[in-house]
Parts: sequence; structure tokens; C-alpha cells
Amino acid sequence: MKHVFIKRIKTVLFQLMLIAAVIGGMNYYKTRHMASGSSPKSQLIDLLGQSAFVPNVREGRISLVYFFAPWCGVCKLSMGNLNEIRREMPDVDIQIVALDYESKDDVMQFVNDNRIEPPVYMGNEFTGSAWGVSAYPSYFIVDQDSVIRSRTVGYSSKFGIMLHAFWARLFN
Repeated sequence: MKHVFIKRIKTVLFQLMLIAAVIGGMNYYKTRHMASGSSPKSQLIDLLGQSAFVPNVREGRISLVYFFAPWCGVCKLSMGNLNEIRREMPDVDIQIVALDYESKDDVMQFVNDNRIEPPVYMGNEFTGSAWGVSAYPSYFIVDQDSVIRSRTVGYSSKFGIMLHAFWARLFN
């Protein structure tokens, strides 16, 4: 009986390790062309006409740089997570950047429909290219030294984003 139990535990552990390896491999494949190492620095204009550098790194803080497209359904689903993280993790600077839009009005409509808290920056093809963004949404966690500590593409839960931010803080 004990031998059967140990065999089942080994089988379950092997399956969990296999699942983790597949998920890790898929994540690597999805993010292989995204920026890594030192983060690009883009001077962008927000929806109110204010200029700022993205990422806007500050001493002792990390930045979450989030790229979205107004037509992206997954982006709509994830926006609530960003607003909650902004409230629950005030030590994380969130910079939201619009890419692949037709007009400023499209971006404004998306921001209003999804109750996105400002600032929201207007990116361009150079911004997307510098960061290696080819799918939406794309997330980057950048530390105070402008080093990209984490990157992912696609939907991330609030817990997933918070885990990436915690991981970045832990190794910063």
C-alpha cells in the first residue's frame, strides 16, 4: 500500500514538473523578441498633452509598463486588474501605453469605457518596436535601475502581476 502511494506521488510530481516546463517553454517562446536587459526609454505624450519618459523610474520603486491596443479584447479584460494594483500597491508606478490605434479619440474612448486611471501615454510604431511588442497586452516590470526584471504577453491576473512585481522587488 505504501509503495503504491509513493509511486502515485512520484507520478503526480513528474506531471506537475512537465506542466511547468511546458508553460515555461510557451512563455519563453511568446516573449523571445520582447526587450530584455536595459529598458528602452521613450519620451511620450499622455492624453492630457503632458510629456514624460517611459519608464519613469524612481529611486526605490519599480515600474509596470503596460502596452495595449484599443481594439484588443484581452486588454479590456485586464484593465480592471491594473486599477486594483494601482490602489493596492502604491509603491509600483504603472505606466499605460497605447499602441496600434487609429486615432487619439479611439484611445480616449477605450480609456473612458474601461475607467482607466491616468496617465495613459500615446505610443507609436517606434515605441512598440523598441520594446519588442508584437501582441497585446504586453507587460514589463522595470526596476529602479531601468533593468527589465520581468516581461509577459497576454492576459495576466491581478495575482500574476503582483507576483511579478514581488519577484522584481525581491531581486532588486
